[in-house]
Amino acid sequence: GESPEFTAGDGSYQVALLDGDQPVCEYNPGATYTIAIFSTVGTVFEGFVLHRSSGSHTVAEGAKQHVIDECVTQSSNASKSIVLVPWTPPADGEVVFTATVVQDSSTVFGQGAISTTVVAAGSTVDSKCQMALQKTVRRAAAVSDEVDTSSFNCTMEVGHGVLLYAHKLDNERIRLGISAPVNGWVSFGTATGNSMAGGDVVLGGASKSGDASHAGAYKLISTKKRGVILYDDPKAMTNPEVIKTGGRTYLFFERDLVSDRNTLTMSGSQLMMWGIADRQGRLKEHSDYGVIDVDFGSCSASSALAPKKQFHGAMMWISWGFFMPIGAVAAASGGDRFKKRGPVWGPRLFKAHRALQSLGFVLALIGVIYGMAELAGGHLEPHGAMGLLIMIIAAGLMLSGILKPKPEPRTMARVAFEIFHKKMGPAVAFMGVFNCVAGGYLAQDQESSLNAFSSFLIPSAVTTVLFAVAFLFGKCTGAPPAEAVETTNVQANTVGKEA
Repeated sequence: GESPEFTAGDGSYQVALLDGDQPVCEYNPGATYTIAIFSTVGTVFEGFVLHRSSGSHTVAEGAKQHVIDECVTQSSNASKSIVLVPWTPPADGEVVFTATVVQDSSTVFGQGAISTTVVAAGSTVDSKCQMALQKTVRRAAAVSDEVDTSSFNCTMEVGHGVLLYAHKLDNERIRLGISAPVNGWVSFGTATGNSMAGGDVVLGGASKSGDASHAGAYKLISTKKRGVILYDDPKAMTNPEVIKTGGRTYLFFERDLVSDRNTLTMSGSQLMMWGIADRQGRLKEHSDYGVIDVDFGSCSASSALAPKKQFHGAMMWISWGFFMPIGAVAAASGGDRFKKRGPVWGPRLFKAHRALQSLGFVLALIGVIYGMAELAGGHLEPHGAMGLLIMIIAAGLMLSGILKPKPEPRTMARVAFEIFHKKMGPAVAFMGVFNCVAGGYLAQDQESSLNAFSSFLIPSAVTTVLFAVAFLFGKCTGAPPAEAVETTNVQANTVGKEA
């Protein structure tokens, strides 16, 4: 196979001395401490080598670790996010711990960069250890209570520190699990589509009555709280276990591969979903969730929504990031009445404005309908709610443009049209392109393993700036003085009436 890539530590992994559950930089001779190697970003890894310059290591039976001279290494390549090694310090002196972390078969972190230096109590503390201590005290304390997940032969990271676990028990049953950096609840189960509705999950860490240790099988008939129904089915869940420690919530359970509501397979892609909430006690709305394609056979998981987010993003950027802003600039460049641009440019600007806005609205409508159907999952997030509001206002602007009163005689209806259509139009265009920026940022955050969404985020941000400059330039240059307007010919007046 290919040689692994050796990478210096970039802060993704750290080594720390723990006194109980507290990271320290000093030791007392005769006491017993723990050396922790852990990921600072929630990434799992397969192997490690820990080297000490002094003192001694003892490994408990069943710990799946080997002591070789001054080093400790793993005896199992099962995925892990934390390693704890007991250590007995020397009588005195400075001790340096250096770690090498094997993330996978192709990536190795270390080269001396993952290290810490500790000293006997009363000695001068190493400045680098003190700085690291301040930065990692919460993380080191959080992971000090290790939850053993080595019995699972499959561990998958699905983003934001959420880990999924799987292990086939026999030809009929499977053991599953999920852990996440929350103090509320976690859930993992099957999905029938992009919506939570119709799914079948096991949820642990909260209940409608407020039991934080509760775990149960739920069928989801809607996204509302009343649509989350607890049901007793041994095929869907047996032997549940909820663990809350170190700022993470773990849920483990067993289930049949074939139940009354769905079927799981150990090979091939299948649609599943997870959800988490950082709220303790009662069952509340999720704070994050994902629908994923999972293959237990190859131990792989990928977002089932990423391609759909890309299509939705493309539609919205083409409309609100391109056609709509250009159409608004065309209107601004035409001034209050397109006739001020004369018999040639007046009609052209008016037709360009009308065509660009109409095409942009149609594409935006397609994007919104697709997003509501394929991505919202029956739950409208702030980005989606803002997009829906913008589209409602845009629909009103399109309708007002079709039904606009004639310029003469100047009625109250005409005044209301000019205020709504000509003032609200640019504002909605700005709101639309800003929501594109927000959507690109949200998608890039949700699908952090993909860079595709930066292709929407960056152009949307650039478009926002260009649109503002072009619009203001058009407003400043688009309306000639009233005396100049009087010199235009009769044909231009006809254009003005159409506008």
